[in-house]
Amino acid sequence: MDDAEIHQTLPWDFQGWHAGGQANNELIGFEICEPKNYSDKEYFEAVKKQAINLCVYLCKKFDLTADSITTHCEGYQRYGKKYASNHSDIHHWWKTYFDYDIGKFREDVRKRLESEENVMEFKTGLEALDYLEKTGRISSKDYWIKVLDTTKQVEHLFIKWAKDVDRIENS
Repeated sequence: MDDAEIHQTLPWDFQGWHAGGQANNELIGFEICEPKNYSDKEYFEAVKKQAINLCVYLCKKFDLTADSITTHCEGYQRYGKKYASNHSDIHHWWKTYFDYDIGKFREDVRKRLESEENVMEFKTGLEALDYLEKTGRISSKDYWIKVLDTTKQVEHLFIKWAKDVDRIENS
């Protein structure tokens, strides 16, 4: 991954050779492309956001926690050379230039997972419209109720819209 794209080369449930040991059998691996200029704060923030988004997605998809996130050298330090290789991954530029490390990264993923657990649930389009009116996203729900009554197919759109607004309001 880099600051703009994520390229998936294998399905998530295929074993890849990414960690250099037993970790290949147990972990999902991804690599972060290093920048041309290690002090590039814009690149760092963008790629960090990409990595957090990917880890949140994978944690949800495979019922993992932020504590399951590790790096090559951390796996090596915890479990030895049969588990993972000892190369420094992102540490040499995250820590040096931005005072950021895998512990802070895990904490950012944990916070995102927790904030997404607290997203409001809307069971009906009317509940969603009430919320959108209350938050000022629509001035009056009367028109939208007519739209909702005309076709139930849009109900899921109102619910999704309200969830997105709630996520933005609470992030």
